[in-house]
Amino acid sequence: MGFVAEYLNETQAIVERLDVEAIEAVATALAAVRLGGGRLFILGVGGSAGHASHAVNDFRKLCGFEAYAPTDNVSELTARINDEGWSVSYTHLRAHETPEHLVCRLLLEKKTHKTALNTRV
Repeated sequence: MGFVAEYLNETQAIVERLDVEAIEAVATALAAVRLGGGRLFILGVGGSAGHASHAVNDFRKLCGFEAYAPTDNVSELTARINDEGWSVSYTHLRAHETPEHLVCRLLLEKKTHKTALNTRV
């Protein structure tokens, strides 16, 4: 089997394993936040910070969200890390975890290379 055929077979297998109900639940939560005038905060560390920044741009441009990635404001993030420590650098966002505002965490498990989207509404 050639590379392209193998790639497409693997892609199809991955798509077939997607949890449709979970995707619908995330889409419904996102729609409720947008319709309610809430804000979307997307958090990421390392490479996931880049993904968070890119996602914020797409949510703003394509979906009309008021969206933010704290890592895009390097001055504030590093000031929090300097003053309060890395372990609490994102904790100020807990105040925004309400039905009106959605905080999403992008996680990459290095050992298994699985990407997860963790949201709390």
